[in-house]
Amino acid sequence: MKKIIVLYDSWHHNNTEKLLQGCSKKCQGKVTIDLCSLHDDNAVPDLSSYDAIGFASGVYAGRMSDKILTYIKDNQTALTGRSVLFFSTSSSGNTKAMKNAADMIPGSTVKGMFACRGWNTFGPFKLFGGTNKNCPNEADMQKAADFIMETMAE
Repeated sequence: MKKIIVLYDSWHHNNTEKLLQGCSKKCQGKVTIDLCSLHDDNAVPDLSSYDAIGFASGVYAGRMSDKILTYIKDNQTALTGRSVLFFSTSSSGNTKAMKNAADMIPGSTVKGMFACRGWNTFGPFKLFGGTNKNCPNEADMQKAADFIMETMAE
């Protein structure tokens, strides 16, 4: 069975964490997914036993979280030659922030990127309860699980 670790940072409504936890449950018995939050500066385990490394966060002002970007920058050498996956939640589901983060790891194999919408209450959106209030939802979690299982089957 393939084994991946997803390093993530999730804090605005914990959209990314919800997506990853739901996705992980749906992959049980097919792909082993270990989750490691970088939000509270948790120690990252040895990555050598994983078939792929995932990076996940919400998109903040058009970028993945600073904790994710800092980890990638500080560990470029160790990530070179590795298979990587990216996940993001945002108001639009856009993949540009993930592409920019992937560009920071030359020599890695980007196996894929998964983006979905997340509940957003930044700025004026807070005044009317936000956008994408029920996101990520079960369908998003299933799509993320399908993405992982298809990507890791290659």
